[in-house]
Amino acid sequence: MNNSTKVLLAYAEPLPEMEDEYDGTDELINDAENRANFLDIIYAIGTESIEYIYSILINDIRKLPIEDQISFCNEILNKIKEVYDFEFLEKIELYTPLDCEDVYKFLEFLEFNHIDFLVDLLYGIVDDIRKEPVRIIIDKNWFEIENRILKENLSRLITLFLRTNNRNDLIDFLTAKATKNKILITMKILERRSENGNSNN
Repeated sequence: MNNSTKVLLAYAEPLPEMEDEYDGTDELINDAENRANFLDIIYAIGTESIEYIYSILINDIRKLPIEDQISFCNEILNKIKEVYDFEFLEKIELYTPLDCEDVYKFLEFLEFNHIDFLVDLLYGIVDDIRKEPVRIIIDKNWFEIENRILKENLSRLITLFLRTNNRNDLIDFLTAKATKNKILITMKILERRSENGNSNN
């Protein structure tokens, strides 16, 4: 049991003198565990452990009442603002499970689910991004990359992030993610070239 769960469960314990008449312990414990799961993901945003922690907890979170999920999603957006120094120009209103799912997809995109997107941006521009600094590749091909971004069919929040973020911050984001995954991106670009019959043999 992680520390956040232990602390929150302590608050969920009924007072000893109330134990005989108290009948809401299970609900308090569930609330405490849910809150601990929320905090585990929030605290992991921007760290190496986010994908692992998120993958373990998110399915249970998706089963919670919509009110709880909306509260959690607003916390996610606040943490993203802190970690990525990005804030949407418009207020993001959340009402439905689909709205929450959009936030989950946005978080996944920022943290770990962006490899295929980066391959889409770089395919045909470069074969091996290990041979040159990624920032230089993106800078000198920005016009083409920007056009590809505008044509991508992505979820609402991801699209807003890509289209309203300022250029330098967006290039910094793309550079950081691509640099971290140079080998995988290069492999996928070469695989796609092979599938399309564009080998240099």
